[in-house]
Amino acid sequence: MEPVLDIPPVLSDRKHEAVARIFGYETIPIVSPHSLEINWSRVHYEYREGAPTLQLQLHGVSAADMPLRTIGTIMDFLDEFEVFYKSIFDILFDDVAWRYMGRALQPCGMTCKFDEAIKKIDTKHRHWGAIEGCIRDIFRFNRMQNEIVKELVATRPRSGEDADRFAYRIKTMFRAANLPEMEKVVIFKIVANLPDLGKERVRDRFKKVEDIPSLDMLLGFLCNHPSLLRGYRTDPTAWVRSRFSDKGTESDG
Repeated sequence: MEPVLDIPPVLSDRKHEAVARIFGYETIPIVSPHSLEINWSRVHYEYREGAPTLQLQLHGVSAADMPLRTIGTIMDFLDEFEVFYKSIFDILFDDVAWRYMGRALQPCGMTCKFDEAIKKIDTKHRHWGAIEGCIRDIFRFNRMQNEIVKELVATRPRSGEDADRFAYRIKTMFRAANLPEMEKVVIFKIVANLPDLGKERVRDRFKKVEDIPSLDMLLGFLCNHPSLLRGYRTDPTAWVRSRFSDKGTESDG
């Protein structure tokens, strides 16, 4: 049986200070008399009013659109969950977030599956990245990988989609893909599909496509200059061919 050990909060310890402040505890439950480590199993986790829940309202969505709509809804929920609970728990977020996720999944009936998945991970390692991994697993993102990748490589605005929505869609899909090694490919595809003026302005800003530091930086630049997403565009395939031709010429010289 686990010992019941409580000590006054050691306010020089950031987590002790946060537990005392956020939970209103006058004493802190610890796991050992030889350690300041908090015994999280003895912390009382109250329901938080206004907490986000995952509502998968997909009635009327076509079979073709279902995978991407599902992924987008889940990723939006994860963003809302993270923002909401970080604003409450601050540096304790990684320690307590998993205890609130099961309740948040009740409306879509995935609480039990999440509980089963998270129990396979040691309590000390149930940080936000691990939680996201469990969500990917229980919703079988791997089965939708092809649709996600297709969405990423078809990187041009849809009809009526402004720069902000375009950037949001690409960021969401890239995060859902969980394939960081694809970042340079996605950047290249976005630039290849830009109108000619957009390509010129990107070249003015970053010099070479290879020099663009990150997908976030490119999308931020396009959001600040939304007109670059509209206008005449040379066939992207021809542009790609010309780039590789230019590389060959440079190497020959």
